[in-house]
Amino acid sequence: MLIVPKALYFAASLLINALHSYKAQFIVERKHIPADKIGYVYAVVGVNFVGSLFWSRLSDRFGWHRWISIVAPWLYGVTSLLFIIDLPSVLPKGVQVTMIMGLAHFFSSAIFPLLDAMVFAYLKRENEDASGFGMQRLFGTLAIPFANLSAYGLVKLTGFNGMFGFLLFAVLLYSSIVYFLVDPSLRVGAGKEKADEKMQEAPSLRELFKKTFPALPLLLLFVLSSGYLRAIMHIYQNYMVDGLLGTDRQGPLVLSMVRTVSEAVMFFYSKTLMGLLGVEGVLVISQIAGIMRVLGYGLMAREGQSMIWVAAPLELLKGVNSGLVVSGATRLANQLAPPGSHGTVHGLLAGTYTGLSMLIGGCLSSWLIGNVLSAPADLSDPDSVIYYKLQSMFLWS
Repeated sequence: MLIVPKALYFAASLLINALHSYKAQFIVERKHIPADKIGYVYAVVGVNFVGSLFWSRLSDRFGWHRWISIVAPWLYGVTSLLFIIDLPSVLPKGVQVTMIMGLAHFFSSAIFPLLDAMVFAYLKRENEDASGFGMQRLFGTLAIPFANLSAYGLVKLTGFNGMFGFLLFAVLLYSSIVYFLVDPSLRVGAGKEKADEKMQEAPSLRELFKKTFPALPLLLLFVLSSGYLRAIMHIYQNYMVDGLLGTDRQGPLVLSMVRTVSEAVMFFYSKTLMGLLGVEGVLVISQIAGIMRVLGYGLMAREGQSMIWVAAPLELLKGVNSGLVVSGATRLANQLAPPGSHGTVHGLLAGTYTGLSMLIGGCLSSWLIGNVLSAPADLSDPDSVIYYKLQSMFLWS
């Protein structure tokens, strides 16, 4: 049944998504950061690129995949609590929020690349086909509605502080599963027949790119493009449907339910789709879906709250986009990784998809909204102006 990887992905997804639906609203409402500036705050998530590479190289060199996977979530959770503490006003609020965000994401950047590497090692040791990876990752998707529903209920009952309590619960759950259920003898990058061999020395980054050129650089470039579309939606979508559409906190919850359905279907059938279309074909479809989703938000009519029913169908495309790009790119990266570098390759992939793309997406989107794009003169209401600029930014992107 391969219960361990499924439990790991479920708990990891709870952890990563505990704050996702309402973080932008929290930053705007509690920290008083202007909506057109939150892209610059999110740009610091680009530290994920450095962090993913740092943690994965450290793990490959010393074989610490399991221990880092236990400790890093706690560092992320404790750092995130600084958001709700009134710190001395030595630095401006915007700088404080940005520094906390950067430090928290440096620690969280260890979670998924090391988890992916451990799960591929687990599948190999159990003589399971790596194409079944999507079925394991599916259980992370199934956790998203639970995370968002919990966050929604806690925000409605206790305010924003409640979702930080849920984050600590998710930290405890994930680290406990890693500690008690992941075999300490599990060797990343080795099959069952190599479990007792000497640790394979990790190649340098220069050697790694030389051995995988041009496939790995091209894969990272593709993932950067896909991640950019993900980044601008990640930053602004929940804020837009929640605040500007007046959904009383329900918009992010409803849309998360919708996108989970399509993402779960994509993970479930990823093995079949890759068999029919190849890994490359699956990646092309994922990018087309991402482009269509962003265009849909850019072109939707501005008709107040009813737009959520237009947004919901667009979120079906999000599941196609993220489900296929994660399944395809992660499998391809694992195939490309030379011995002793599996953690590093997964770190490069995750760092590019969630870090470097967020750095570019955050800076470029806020720059466009604040310095380039302007609203028509007949729009005077601040919400209407920012919404118009958001749509224009989606179209330009």
